[in-house]
Amino acid sequence: MQFVLNIQIYGGKMIKDSNSFMIFVTAFFIALIFASWSFLPILFGQSTEAFFVSSSSSFFQSLQSWQPLIGAIDDKNLFPSAPNVNSDKAFLFYPYITLWFFGFIKLVCGQFCELFLNQIVIPTLCFILLAKIFLRYLSLRWSIAISLLSVISFSETPFRQFLFELISLKNLSEIATIQPPEILHFPFPSFSLLIFLAIYYFCTKQKKLTSIYISGFTILWSLTTQIHVIDAFFGLIFWFAYFPIKLFRQEKAVSFQILIRQIIIQFIIALTIISPSLFALAKATEADLGFVVKDIDFVGLYYYFSYFFVPIFGCLLMYFIFRVDIYEILLKFWHIYILMFAEIFLLSAAKIFDIGIDLEMVINRVPLFFLHFYYYVPIIYFASRPLNHNFKHGIESKKFFTIARNFIIWFFGNFSKFYLPLLSILLMVFALNSSFYYFKYYQSLKEIVDLKIENFKVIDQKLGSQKNNVIIFSDPVITSIASTKSYKTLWPNRFSNNVSQEEIISKIALNAKIFNWSEDEFIKFMLPGKLQNNNAEIINLANNLFDSGIGYWLVFHKKVLVQDKEYYEMLQNIYRNIDVESLIKKYKVSYIVFDQNYEFSKAKKIEKIKEISFYKIYE
Repeated sequence: MQFVLNIQIYGGKMIKDSNSFMIFVTAFFIALIFASWSFLPILFGQSTEAFFVSSSSSFFQSLQSWQPLIGAIDDKNLFPSAPNVNSDKAFLFYPYITLWFFGFIKLVCGQFCELFLNQIVIPTLCFILLAKIFLRYLSLRWSIAISLLSVISFSETPFRQFLFELISLKNLSEIATIQPPEILHFPFPSFSLLIFLAIYYFCTKQKKLTSIYISGFTILWSLTTQIHVIDAFFGLIFWFAYFPIKLFRQEKAVSFQILIRQIIIQFIIALTIISPSLFALAKATEADLGFVVKDIDFVGLYYYFSYFFVPIFGCLLMYFIFRVDIYEILLKFWHIYILMFAEIFLLSAAKIFDIGIDLEMVINRVPLFFLHFYYYVPIIYFASRPLNHNFKHGIESKKFFTIARNFIIWFFGNFSKFYLPLLSILLMVFALNSSFYYFKYYQSLKEIVDLKIENFKVIDQKLGSQKNNVIIFSDPVITSIASTKSYKTLWPNRFSNNVSQEEIISKIALNAKIFNWSEDEFIKFMLPGKLQNNNAEIINLANNLFDSGIGYWLVFHKKVLVQDKEYYEMLQNIYRNIDVESLIKKYKVSYIVFDQNYEFSKAKKIEKIKEISFYKIYE
């Protein structure tokens, strides 16, 4: 008997080791796919900073929102409030642990290491954790396939669209996207997803709950408010529903009073930790939040049908077709239903009460990479496990149900050995095909990218020590790069800088006047454009600047314009009545950097390096 038991233990360990080996092998290839976007092009002389010249709308917004704050932390300001305006400090509604983490990495290892960590290491670790979580209930092939689909996702180009167009025999160039996978955006969502998955993985392991154990995870889930607020919402809702139920099931003799006391203790711990965020949130205005929008109609019936109705209805089918014990459905997967109803609550509250949360940000975080796949786990679990008995009585013994049951078992079982590897390979082809055209696109921009990066290096060497003074750049690419390095510029964005919208408009108007933009060019720059079209829209700062929508984004971030006529008239009035000299004095402009000769009564040319002219503003 002991011999048989030892064989079972040894066999189970071998299977576990084999599964881990396959996950890590797949993770290696995933890492190479991620590297093909930003790092393998280095072998062909491309810069890792090419995205400063041209990038997708979503990548541009992510980069320009968070990098100025990280750049300020790199300059040892732990609580930056307006990194492109001044060096002031204030505790605001920002995820400080995330900002400090990447600020520290950038300070110690540099920007290359920061990008390498965020675009290869962290996304690959997310894949490994996803696979291990799914492996608790599903087979190895299902776990790997779902995890692949999770991390290789494009918000504007779903995999199903690639398959449809591939079947239609379209050219590969037509079905590629140069938008990076959503998980490679910086610094979110990969870092916050990794933390969420890690905490979730360990807190749901089969371990006995103790007061210390519960308090430890309450602290961890509460700290996620300083990593990303949306992930923290899901995590805290889940934890405060999960641990009381598990504690009750674990200690069935526990009294109701003891259970309530434990919940109150944990609530106090959580409230203590999240109170700074709640305080910052209470002080924030709608514009301060940065992610407030008005249009939330894109979360419609299809969304509710695909991610909520189908998983629930599928479980009901499993109950009737396989006669699964209803208690097994509920008790084995109750933690999944907690997460599902947390999302339903958040989305429904936003739509019914119009609370103004950017639902695009909600669904492009932990729901996109984890929850929407996790909801389907119960269906796949029951449909793919072997059936060890025949039904001779009841509705499930009828011929129709027998045929349906056999088909489902075959489809999710033996047949999945064919289509899951095939779909996984096609998914990798989709990613590699897109990364190839991403490479080709940036290869065509190599000359302009190299020039802009080299020009900024020259400027940084000359004026880096003066970055706390306001510097105006004629080149929008240089302005974009400088903003992420926490230079003080006339293009501060509203999300990263706690200043009024009126001040930002005034500064952009001053910039327009100094560099002789026409009124039409200024107004066009300040109106919605390509940036607001969709997340995959390409924003090229070296070309077609005025219809980019960047000016509008700097002022309103993702807020939707309502009074467009009033706003238009305001822009006209500001441009026509601007006093250049007084505003230069008001905003303490110290230098103008131009790529050609420039004349201004208050500016004196101090040096010219290559084609870059440096002017000092004097009283």
